[in-house]
Amino acid sequence: MTDLECKINMMKEDCAELAVKLRPCAAFIRWEPVGRTSFRLTVDSVKFNRCRGLNTVRPLSYQVGAGEKDLPQPAGTVSFVVDFGARLHERPGPITVVFDRRVPHPNVFLSGGLCTGTQTDHTSLWEVVEKAFRVIIFDTKIARLDSIACSRHLDWYKQMKASGAFPTVDPALFFTGRQIRILNGR
Repeated sequence: MTDLECKINMMKEDCAELAVKLRPCAAFIRWEPVGRTSFRLTVDSVKFNRCRGLNTVRPLSYQVGAGEKDLPQPAGTVSFVVDFGARLHERPGPITVVFDRRVPHPNVFLSGGLCTGTQTDHTSLWEVVEKAFRVIIFDTKIARLDSIACSRHLDWYKQMKASGAFPTVDPALFFTGRQIRILNGR
């Protein structure tokens, strides 16, 4: 077996592990392949609120359009593409996450790409996807305001955080069972 085949098998194992961890959330998360080394995850906030018995007035997330003056708006669905193709090359790069529509978070670039930190900040596909989910719900525990990717919505983010609007939902509602123990380091 070649080195590339070994790496592909490792990423397939990572995807299988991720699918198991996401299974309890299957009612509101859709998973679809995009290419050989990438897939799209779509979170449906209406289904999320319905299956968790929540008041649908409070949004799960916010997004903005491509325009410069667009203001953050509640999002019905949030989609992002995860690409681990860089991991398959001689010098593995980080797993990339790009939101279909920009999430107005200080750790999301204007291009929609999620700043995942350095390669040593995460070791698995689950850690990267988990960070994307925590960004979607504006979990304040993972926001890095000392190293921001985009300052355009920073004041808005700080105002929303100060008003108690973030996180939009308790992470314990978003993730269930074993995921919460993993997220809390237990």
